Amino acid sequence: MAPYMIVDDVSDEYQHVRTQICDGCGFSGSYKVIMQRLVEIDGKPHDVLECKCKECGAERAFTYDVSVVFGRYGDMFGKRAKRSK
Repeated sequence: MAPYMIVDDVSDEYQHVRTQICDGCGFSGSYKVIMQRLVEIDGKPHDVLECKCKECGAERAFTYDVSVVFGRYGDMFGKRAKRSK
């Protein structure tokens, strides 16, 4: 199991993306989120942000453990997620 960043709020994901350095060109803060999707990994909800560098076009995906967020708002999603410890 890969260590995924645990976030308390979805805005934390976007803040993290804004601080990343592009693997292709080395520019900082150049990733733009193209798509966000919710997936389940090891029984926990995770957000995957598919991103593209605005400078060179390199693509990268960032995955975040959103079990805390999902647990807080799980009723809106139709089920409760297990809270991470």
